[in-house]
Parts: sequence; C-alpha cells; structure tokens
Amino acid sequence: MKNFYMLLGAALVSMSVMAGPRTLEGSKAKSFEQKPITAAELRALNPDGGQQVRASRSAEEVITNPTGEKTVYAVSTKSYMSDTFYEMDQAGIIYIDGDDYYMKDPVKGASLGGYAKLTRNGDKLRMDLPQIIYSAEMDGVELSYWVTLMANGTTDPDFNPAPVAAEDNYVEYIIAEDGTITMDIDEDLDGVSYILSLVEGSAMDEWMGYGDTYQQYTVADYELNVAPEGLTWETYGMNDGYYNYIVEIAKDGTDVYFRNFYYVFPDVIIKGTLNSNGSITIPSGQYMGVYEAYSVFVWLLISDANYNIKDATLLYDEASQTYYCSDYTLFWINAAQDYIYYIDYLEYPTFTYQSVEDMNANPIAPYPNDKIDWEYSTQYGAVLWVTPNVNVNGYVLDSTKMSVQLYFDDQLFEAYTDEYAIPEDMDRFPLGGFSSSDGYIYTGNDLIVVYFFFTGFDTIGCQSFYEGSDGVTYASEKVTYYWDDLTLGIINPIDDSKEVASERYFDMQGRAVANPTSGLFVKQTIYTDGTASARKVSIR
Repeated sequence: MKNFYMLLGAALVSMSVMAGPRTLEGSKAKSFEQKPITAAELRALNPDGGQQVRASRSAEEVITNPTGEKTVYAVSTKSYMSDTFYEMDQAGIIYIDGDDYYMKDPVKGASLGGYAKLTRNGDKLRMDLPQIIYSAEMDGVELSYWVTLMANGTTDPDFNPAPVAAEDNYVEYIIAEDGTITMDIDEDLDGVSYILSLVEGSAMDEWMGYGDTYQQYTVADYELNVAPEGLTWETYGMNDGYYNYIVEIAKDGTDVYFRNFYYVFPDVIIKGTLNSNGSITIPSGQYMGVYEAYSVFVWLLISDANYNIKDATLLYDEASQTYYCSDYTLFWINAAQDYIYYIDYLEYPTFTYQSVEDMNANPIAPYPNDKIDWEYSTQYGAVLWVTPNVNVNGYVLDSTKMSVQLYFDDQLFEAYTDEYAIPEDMDRFPLGGFSSSDGYIYTGNDLIVVYFFFTGFDTIGCQSFYEGSDGVTYASEKVTYYWDDLTLGIINPIDDSKEVASERYFDMQGRAVANPTSGLFVKQTIYTDGTASARKVSIR
C-alpha cells in the first residue's frame, strides 16, 4: 500500500497509518525529514485545523498553472522554520514567459504549490508584494497564505518580524550572466533584519514562522536518461513485498531501459546493461528528476544490506520469466546524490513478465484499513479503503485503468460539486492519483481516502473495477463491513448468503454473556459451513 500523501487537520493524528513516508525497520539509513511544510500541515497547526477545509471558490487568484518555459534550479537558502534558521539546498522551479517570471513556492520552507510573479527589468527581477500563494475555505471562511516582506529589529530577543510599509514591500533578485538568480536582500540593514515571509490572511499580521533571508537559484544541469524511439516495451509486474505496480522494460542491444521504475516518476527512464549471461546490471546514482511535493532532486541509489553503495545485478529465471536481485539489494529513492538520505525505497524487488491478456481478470476485493469517526471530529467522517491492484490470478494491474465505487448502507455514494472541489458530480473514482482539489477525496495506486459529511449509517461497502484490454470491465467482489466493527479492528466482511448455525455474545472484556441486556457487546456468528464472523452491537 502506498502512503505518500498528507491528510488534513485531525487526520494527521488519528489516521497515522496514512501519513508519512515508508521507513525501514531497524535501518541506520537516514530518512528525508527536513522537508518543506505542506498546506495540510500548516492547517493542522491552525487552532481551527479540525474544521472542514475545502478549496476556496476564489482560489483562481492563486497562480498554479503559469505560462512559459519551465526551468529547474538548484536553490541554496537561509530559511527560518521550526523556530530556527537552516541553510538548505533544494530544487526550485521557475516558469519564464518573456519578462514575466513565475517562482514556485517563493518561501522555500513552505511547499504550498502556488507561484509568485516577478517582472524582469535588465539584470533584475522584482517581486511586488504581497502575493497570495494558497487559498481554501474553512466552514465558509476563506483561509489564505501570502508572501510578504517583513522586518525584525535586532533588539528583539525573539525572531518575530512585523510587516514593512507598503512602499517597501517588494523583493529584488539579481540575474548573473550565467543565469544564476540571487535574492538582493540585506539580512541586517540599519539594525533591522528583513525576511521574505509566509503569513496568513490578507491583513498580513499573522506570521506563520516561515521565511527566507537568502536565496540563490542556479540552473540545474542534471540530465535524465532518454530511451531511443521505436523500442518494444514489455510489461512486468514489480513486487517488493510492499508495493505492486507495472514497470515497462525495453532492450536495445546491450542497453536495457526501465520505465516507471518508481511509481511517482512514471516517465523517468532507468538504464541498465544486459550481460552475456542474461543478467542486467543497474548502476547506482541515476538522476530521476524533481520530487515537487518535497522540492528536492531525486536520485536512484542502490546499496547492500549494510547500506554500502553498489550497482545492482538482476538475474533472470526463465521458467517464471522473472528478474530478481542476485543478493539482498535496496533501491533508494533518494534526496542526495552520493549518500543515503531517502524518501522511499524498494526492497529486493522482483520483475515478472505479464501480458496485457494476463491482466484481464477480476481485481482482488478491497478492504477497509482505517477510519475517522464523526464523533472524533464533529465535522466529518473518513475512511481509507485498500484497493489491491492485483487480480485474482495474481497479476499486477495498471492502476490507471482501475476505478472504485463506495457504498453506505448499500447505497451508492455520490460526490457532488457543491460538497467537494471536483469538476463534476462523481459516483466512481479513478485510482492512480486522483485528488479533489480540497483533498477530501484522494486515490493512490492501491487505495482511496474519502471524507464524508453525514452520519446515520451502519455499513460501508466498496467495489473496484479494471478496464481490460479486451474492452471488458472486470469487477472485484463487492464487500460490505459494519462501520462500528472497524473501531475494534474487526474486519470480517458481511456475507448474508451464509446460513447461521449459532450466535454468541461477549462483553468488552471478552467474557461470554449468556443473555445480554443492555450495553456494548461483541456478537459472534457461527455459520453452518464452519466459518465465523464478529461485530460490535449496542443493546438497549
């Protein structure tokens, strides 16, 4: 199950299984932790973070899809975050359209996805402030984050900057002949420190504790691998015991090309060499691009079990048509080029050939993995369904050809545009990375998270679908669970087709109760086929 996403408000606490990157148990390898804060994390820090958050209907003010040519930079900053200053190296993105420049996440410690506009005049860029870079609604009240210039007197024992005068509210950058862009801001001028800051609300009076006093953008010269045109790509199912997804492999003489080696970078090519014995060598240190959610460059690093950097060797088993590692091997999705500083990893993966016809079968049935009770938040409930992208024959499915339907009390769930920030009313949700812009519906490679704004139901249900290459829509079993059972970790699906043989009741301490009268109990049902199920019931 993939878990690269951040949920909202209270979900950051109660649905911890969904939040944060995968970590390697007992590993001495350093995981990527000093990353920019996201909008969801900022909302969680807000005292009203548990309230319902939706995309602002006035969010068109935020620049999210700028025009121009995209240029990737290596950015060095002096950034204030988590109550202290850090010197940080990140990836930066600027779109250039004539004299108009659009800088993504201008405060580098806050990854919110919005762009600030700058105007070029000669060798200088000017960012007039304030500019809005994020907007949402919380219970009808607009929540917005802005970039502005602030000042802090050096006599202040705590760093707590205040807004500058309107006529001074801008920042300039100097463009060097080699294209390097450097912030032209004095950290300490006339006893006053200046900082490009993130603030909440257009009043510009609530500093969020994030800002930069120095930025330098240097054009990145890292090169991605390119596969030749006209190759024949074959489909393989990748499995490392945690992830399942489709990887494509093509060969050109002794050159071997992997596409979608890591699911976040579906078009990135990893290159290997075909050896005379049929094995494949994959060099460590290949550049994979920019992980925009974290504003970092990413490389594929490879190591052994002791985290020694090495190249990988994939052996081939002809009987199963599977490539597998010659020894225990870790493939690190890494935020550094020459040492392990990982975002994610693949552990001893295998790659098994499968034809498109092999995938034409029903998906494995979904199952619920986590939930938020309405009683916890008072504003919403939420459920996470795991929707395996594997069919009943064991072949990995292309999640971009899968979809999901949800049910409450056996009624098909429909999401409407007046409740969710979606382009149209929906009752089936595509897997593979769909998200409403308010974050209240999210799908990954093999999961769906849905927030809902109603109560009064007893059961939840789910069914997944796969669009086969033969034009047939293949459906998983439709499964139904009692909502209250999930609180106790009871995950037995309801099966009304079975004949009941006997029923037993237990109190919440696990003791058998012959004649329950009132209170909460666990009801165990024994069926004539020898199977059993359990659920929590309330007797009044």
